[in-house]
Amino acid sequence: MPLNCFDATFRSFEMQVLPEAARRGIAVLGMKSLGGSGEMVRHGSITAPQGLRYAMSLPVATTICGVDSMEVLDQNLAVATNFQPLPATELKELRDQCRQFAADGRFELFKMTTKYDGKVGREQHHFPSAEELPLKSSRNQTSGLTMRTSNENIRGSWARFQLWARWET
Repeated sequence: MPLNCFDATFRSFEMQVLPEAARRGIAVLGMKSLGGSGEMVRHGSITAPQGLRYAMSLPVATTICGVDSMEVLDQNLAVATNFQPLPATELKELRDQCRQFAADGRFELFKMTTKYDGKVGREQHHFPSAEELPLKSSRNQTSGLTMRTSNENIRGSWARFQLWARWET
């Protein structure tokens, strides 16, 4: 489940899905602690250790983080070594620090773009292919990402989690 300090402000898995998983006794695997590709860090909103500590402090079984270099591995190990969860006040401070940048989902591209939508996943969840979407997508010239242009298609993977959260065991 994508969990990070931006998530609480916009279409929040942390606020809507995580409590339901806990209620049902379902272990959650946290991911995208830095927004999927580090967007939150690259734009200076948080530091990588802040983002990782935030995600690891949530009630998850584990936090999955990407490692593309020895430097990143060392950084992640430094955070994990003798890790202590952030107190609720520090979690809130990080959410508040990110709130203005998080309000529209621009740094959580998995919620707002097709960047992380794979063909197989779309088929498995009976979502239309990119070519079958009812409205044409517009290309963001600066990033090359396809931005969805209708509310129905903007949901992406969010719809799967909403359906899952309503599912009765």
